[in-house]
Amino acid sequence: MEYLSAKTMKLMIENAATAIIGSEPYLTDIDKKIGDGDHGIAMQRGFAAVKQMLLLADTRYMDDLLYQTGVELLKTMGGASGVIFGTMFVGGIQKIPHSESVSAVQLCNYFKCGETEIERRGRSGPGQKTMLDALCPACEAMKEYVLSNCDVVGMFAEAVSAAKRGVDTSRYLKPLKGRSRNFDVCVLGIPDPGAVSTSIIFTSFYHSLLGDQEEQ
Repeated sequence: MEYLSAKTMKLMIENAATAIIGSEPYLTDIDKKIGDGDHGIAMQRGFAAVKQMLLLADTRYMDDLLYQTGVELLKTMGGASGVIFGTMFVGGIQKIPHSESVSAVQLCNYFKCGETEIERRGRSGPGQKTMLDALCPACEAMKEYVLSNCDVVGMFAEAVSAAKRGVDTSRYLKPLKGRSRNFDVCVLGIPDPGAVSTSIIFTSFYHSLLGDQEEQ
């Protein structure tokens, strides 16, 4: 699959939203151990709003779909998580054409620019026990993949593997950002909730693509 349609991307976002909503108890539990305990609830609220938005919005074009998703998260999640995950969807929107489909390279550039914007706004980077510990490896894996391949499904497969490795790495990092930095050594062994959420999103994207391929 060299190109991804807005119709399929909409399904991917819907499935990711369902997965995030279903993961709220786990996300809340780990955030209570290393943060203020509101990450799961905020993610659930934001992605429930996204699901409602998708029922009503005009999502024929990829840029409109992704932009509206990010704006909905920014509006409804609140706090740092809202800014971060909203930016993941709107931060690289200039890389997406006003089109009904996009290529693997365009998607890769989109996510990479979103990651860069999160780093800029948060003055942070990988290795600080944040969602970037999953997003940065995922984006790097996609970037490496599209150097010699153009398959969207394969690109997301690489992103998922990298994001999951990032989640595992985050277990053993000392937090340098957010409230969790006040917990010091007691957070060791616990993954960053934002990294977990990022991995859930990319995993849902990938599984949606596999299901879409089987139906074709």
